[in-house]
Amino acid sequence: MNVYIQTGIMKLALVVATVLLMSGVNSEAPTQGMTLPPTSETTWPKGAYGLPKPDSGCPESDELVFSWTEGLRYHDTEDAVPSNAWSPVFHAAGYYGYNNMEQTFCMKETAATSESSWPSGQYCIFRAKDQACPAGFVDGWIYWDDEDSFNSNYVSGAVPHGVYDINTKIWYCCKPQGIASLPVKLPRTKPFYLLKYGTQCQKVRGMITTEEWFKWDCEDVWNLNDWAGVIPASVIDLNIQIFYCYYTPLYRSEY
Repeated sequence: MNVYIQTGIMKLALVVATVLLMSGVNSEAPTQGMTLPPTSETTWPKGAYGLPKPDSGCPESDELVFSWTEGLRYHDTEDAVPSNAWSPVFHAAGYYGYNNMEQTFCMKETAATSESSWPSGQYCIFRAKDQACPAGFVDGWIYWDDEDSFNSNYVSGAVPHGVYDINTKIWYCCKPQGIASLPVKLPRTKPFYLLKYGTQCQKVRGMITTEEWFKWDCEDVWNLNDWAGVIPASVIDLNIQIFYCYYTPLYRSEY
């Protein structure tokens, strides 16, 4: 009798673990010491695009197929009573402070690298420079009116499609018609970001999801912040707040 009960508990635990892995997980921390199980979700979808860069570095890629190209946009934000703000937990790479910040990027500049397409869902990515969005995405842009006085904006490396001068205009690619609560399959060996679309972060199979945000304190005088098309979840008025979805593996790997 005791043997039967113990066996039943073990079977139940295995079922629960399988259900967690198959679904999107949002709050439970990864188990210490567990390693990533074998997975076919190791190749990023085809197309040219970009992702926000997390502090752990760009997502893993098969270097025989493509390598991420990194870059950044330095925003000279409002100097008078500077008040940039960010979520209590914010995993973005680069410098950010109350005055000035860096947006950092992982850009995939080679389109034909995989047979897989981006799965249906609700999320956004960056549009690659001088290239159309991958199939199934709709584009849009956000315009930052950065600091007017003694502006020190600059770019370095690979950045999304946009305009980078004393102000900033960045283009996005968004999937607005899927179901965010249905987990999608994406590579899950290292943390990565997607940009939030709609009211909740897209669930990703085998990943823990954390919603994060950053708020830019834009130019106070004759502010020209603007947007058009389909864009990430955001609040755009005299300042700009954008919402991110940070994903970290349910199972630990060597990142």
